[in-house]
Amino acid sequence: MNQSIFSRLSESYTKKSVIAATLWSIAYAVICAFLLKYFSGEAGASPVWIPAGIGLGVLLVYGFQYWPFIFIGAIFGEMGGGHHFGMASLIAAGSVSGFLAAVFLFKKLPRLKGELDSLIEFISLLFIGAIAALISTSINIQFLIWGNLIQANNFRPVFQEWFTGDYFGMAFVAPIIIILSKPWTIFSNKTRLLKLVVLLIFAFFLGQAIFFGWFKDSLDLTGKGNVYLFMLLLVGFYFGRQGAMLLFALVLLQAILGARFGAGFIGPDLFTRPDQNPVWVYLGVACILGLVISLAEEGMRKKNEALLLVDKNEKRSEERFKEIVSNTPVLMATYDLKTEVTDYLNPYFTKLLGYVAEDFLDPNAWWALAYPDPIYRSEVEAEWHRRASASQSSNTPFEPLETLTTCKDGSQRSIVWGCFFVDERMVIHGIDVTEERRVADTLSISSAVYRAMGESVVISDAKGSILLANHPFEVLTGFDAEQIKGITFSDLLVKKHGARSYSDIYTSLEAIGRWEGQAWLRTKSGNEVLRFISIYSNFDNDGMPLQRVALISEVTDQRKARELINQQANFDPLTGLPNRRLMIDRLEQLIKQSTRNKKSIAIAYIDLDNFKDINDSRGHDFGDQLLKGVAARLRSVVRETDTVARIGGDEFVILLGDLERPEIADPIIREVSKKLADSISIEGQLIFVTASIGVSLFPNDGSEAKALLLGADQAMYAAKASGRNTHQYFTTSLQATASYRSSVIAELRVALEKNEFELHYQPIIDLKTGKVAQAEALLRWCKENGEIIMPPAFIEIAEDSGLIIEIGERIWHDAITFIQSLNAGPNFKLAINVAASQFNSNQHSAMAWIKMLEDKKTSPSSIVLEITERMMLHKSQRVMRKIAVMQEAGCQFSVDDFGTGYSSLASLKSFNFNYIKIDADFIKLLAPNTQDSALVLAMISMAKGLGLESIAEGVETEEQASILRSMGCNFAQGYLFGRPMSADDFKTLLKSNLES
Repeated sequence: MNQSIFSRLSESYTKKSVIAATLWSIAYAVICAFLLKYFSGEAGASPVWIPAGIGLGVLLVYGFQYWPFIFIGAIFGEMGGGHHFGMASLIAAGSVSGFLAAVFLFKKLPRLKGELDSLIEFISLLFIGAIAALISTSINIQFLIWGNLIQANNFRPVFQEWFTGDYFGMAFVAPIIIILSKPWTIFSNKTRLLKLVVLLIFAFFLGQAIFFGWFKDSLDLTGKGNVYLFMLLLVGFYFGRQGAMLLFALVLLQAILGARFGAGFIGPDLFTRPDQNPVWVYLGVACILGLVISLAEEGMRKKNEALLLVDKNEKRSEERFKEIVSNTPVLMATYDLKTEVTDYLNPYFTKLLGYVAEDFLDPNAWWALAYPDPIYRSEVEAEWHRRASASQSSNTPFEPLETLTTCKDGSQRSIVWGCFFVDERMVIHGIDVTEERRVADTLSISSAVYRAMGESVVISDAKGSILLANHPFEVLTGFDAEQIKGITFSDLLVKKHGARSYSDIYTSLEAIGRWEGQAWLRTKSGNEVLRFISIYSNFDNDGMPLQRVALISEVTDQRKARELINQQANFDPLTGLPNRRLMIDRLEQLIKQSTRNKKSIAIAYIDLDNFKDINDSRGHDFGDQLLKGVAARLRSVVRETDTVARIGGDEFVILLGDLERPEIADPIIREVSKKLADSISIEGQLIFVTASIGVSLFPNDGSEAKALLLGADQAMYAAKASGRNTHQYFTTSLQATASYRSSVIAELRVALEKNEFELHYQPIIDLKTGKVAQAEALLRWCKENGEIIMPPAFIEIAEDSGLIIEIGERIWHDAITFIQSLNAGPNFKLAINVAASQFNSNQHSAMAWIKMLEDKKTSPSSIVLEITERMMLHKSQRVMRKIAVMQEAGCQFSVDDFGTGYSSLASLKSFNFNYIKIDADFIKLLAPNTQDSALVLAMISMAKGLGLESIAEGVETEEQASILRSMGCNFAQGYLFGRPMSADDFKTLLKSNLES
């Protein structure tokens, strides 16, 4: 049994293998910790990563089932190098993934055994090692990025050094383990063994002189590292792979230890002296030289041994020929022309017909046994002798004769017989065609049935060209058999009578191989008839369509009902386009088809810009007409075989299949965007609508329908974020952003459950009195590990996900509870930030907020709700109504970050606010007689003119405070007066402020 790595993959653990794997696991951990401590750069990158070779070598030798041993060793090694358990486990998982990928690739290549007994195997290891190193490096670098262990500006050198180390280990250390684990043939020859031991001892001292600087005073060899390469050539040539790898292991050990503890050829920075080549180049060349020369020598020796076998093989050739004849699946017999006896039958003859040679001991016994009917026998015998005589006399091949031959058990088989003559013998051969004749008879019957059918039947090739049609079809259409050939089935389809485009016929046929439905057909006379058509495909073994069969029948009420059900289940009732269900089904079939044909697919996810505003302002009927117009325009831009689907609301999807190259989709997408931007006439009005389009590609961006749609959806949102009326292609960065947002949303849900949100309070000072007059409640996310997350890192995500509603309720409750506990007097006010999405949500209730104020016995006048200028511009009826309700209850309002948005005097007047908060960007550079000073003065003056009080944010110096006082600013907030603080600290500050 071949004991290659692939046969061992399925074996169970053995005691010997477990012990060996355990020892290698310990070696992995020790060497890993050593290299991380002394020879690693940023994030643990090392140019010579020996553990990678240990991991791959152990899995190739003992089997992939031993990966847990390597995984555990890797964890301990990484922890020994300074990583915490979590990061060590992740890096170990990434490394083991690379090893398993390499083993998988070896297994998939049938010519590779994993023995490294040929140059092809070694070269394959070099390539597979590169792929595996790329996989492990990519995974681990990602983990290091997540763990903030790699600086962004240093990503490339770390990646290169990490990849170099992993590749060196897999390509040049793994061979040591693989080759030295094989049985050592050198032990069978004591003389050769003694010579090898002597050479290794000499090589040891030579290595100590080169790498550690021994004997430097008398003979300096520290710059002669290449001398060792000659030693590897010598050992590889005389002692083969195992001798070369044994010496290379010694070189590797001396080079690494010499770099740490010596003063020789390898420097402590793992560069060689004097020419500053990396150590992995030197060691890689050493390994390649040793293996190449040893494999070349073994190859030459094997060729010489093969030549010695030639004579022996020639003697066995005759026996092999007989064996081939005995086992060939053709009936063979020999007939002696002198004795008229059939003296040899091959096993297949006996197996198929049941006869043995002993049945034909009498002359010409064959005829009576094979053809018991005397009349048929005489006919066959006469024809056989005629053809045999003609072949023999004219020296031409025997004309094959098909007969119905009787088997020994009485059954009959159709055999095509032939023969040729060798000296005084006739060699008879026969081929069994019984099954072929049965299939032909079946086809003949099927043909007769289809021709006799009362309904029309058409057979076409895969491209739709009609090959055959029965008589009812000729009667229906008026075309005869000759006229119909060469016409495509689509030429007969009529697009009128309000029928939708027949493109879904060919899309469905390409995707799932069948289609059913009603269609109008054109006859030869020019008339049109409505028929129910069922089309089915016949595929070859590779899944490619061979023929299509169309059954054409009358449209019955039952079939009308069936098509109506199909229409309702698979098509959008408004636009007539395929719905989400049918679109996904077609996409999945397109993926299968494109995988077979090695073609590409583009998925375009389209969302109309500002459609909701049109729908709300002009009515839903108007919006429906717009959607119909958009659907028609999309359908007109793409090809007949492409799919346009409406999957909900104002969202459409286009499937562009059968693309030779992914970039072919780009001009189509651009044309779609351009066409959508043209005006659409609805009810006599010209409407302009644009769209944001996201595009994902198969197979570049995924191999499953859901993943491709998700990618296109993410790209569409990126297009919206970049300004709308554009298109974006899916990228890995979008995936990373989406993954990050998903993780933040999940963490926010946990934070709400664990009550990890906390309010801090920053004092707001009355610039006239210098006293604390107000405070702003500022949200902080305090994680269990002590990390504090500021609002800019999560508020936008919370708004987009809808979690801001629940977070806002928590803030309102905590803020009202806090101000109730202050007892600060009627003039003290607490400012609370409100997001636009809170007031615009139907899940938020202004009356519930007012009721909480009543329950907490808190005066509404002590609350100042801060909203942004963007919220002012939105002017949603729901938002304006809630603001009015809160104002009527007594709550005050402030415009936050004033000056940074697009507010207007009309907005300020219509909302009837109490304060404006001047953004800190204007205060930061505030100085006398500057542009910033003029802007701030204008804002304060405008506030006074509108009857509003002004609050300056970001005040950090006494000079800024003085300038603001001189300008008449009412309040100030900033680090000069106090940073955001906990509730208890603010209470202490407020108490001391009131007492002073």
